[in-house]
Amino acid sequence: MDAPLAEETIRDSLREVIDPEIGINIVDLGLIYEIDVAPAESDAHDVSVTMTLTTPGCPAGPQILQQVKQVVEAVPGVSSMDLDLTFSPLWNEEMLSEDVRWILGR
Repeated sequence: MDAPLAEETIRDSLREVIDPEIGINIVDLGLIYEIDVAPAESDAHDVSVTMTLTTPGCPAGPQILQQVKQVVEAVPGVSSMDLDLTFSPLWNEEMLSEDVRWILGR
């Protein structure tokens, strides 16, 4: 087996997913709670992502979730992807990265 797939590789790929209402990637928005990468057979890895949305009724939610699945499944070495959507804890502005807080003036 080659080098294990790093959580940071998945996190970096998720930066491609932009919240269309806010225009900022979901990682810097603080929507990604946990990424688990587990070796599977051969050179493959099973990836599990636990995330949230800015609100439970987020109108862009289905689009964001679909993009997350597509982006992770496209990472070389990913054999399967499990997406767990949670609202515990609820997202709040404290979860924003420092860069995004600065950009938004928060």
